[in-house]
Amino acid sequence: MEKVVQELKQLQLEAEENSKFMESDLGKLFIGGISWDTNEDRLKDYFQNFGEVVEAVIMKDRTTGRARGFGFVVFADPAVAERVVMEKQDRW
Repeated sequence: MEKVVQELKQLQLEAEENSKFMESDLGKLFIGGISWDTNEDRLKDYFQNFGEVVEAVIMKDRTTGRARGFGFVVFADPAVAERVVMEKQDRW
């Protein structure tokens, strides 16, 4: 259990550190379950269907450079991010 807690803390620290490169938390969405073969351009292209995407980042392992299966998308308009969340919730 302690090992899991430590791993989660490490993931959070890395995500916070990597997200410092992003311009703003407004309009930012966490995107989980990203396929290993998805790149940032593909991620951005998909979310452009909802509104203007300022930035799309896939988090990578520092050591291997491999995608970690999650990332962030930042929309120019924070209302778009809220709409995306609401639309996705309705589908569950």
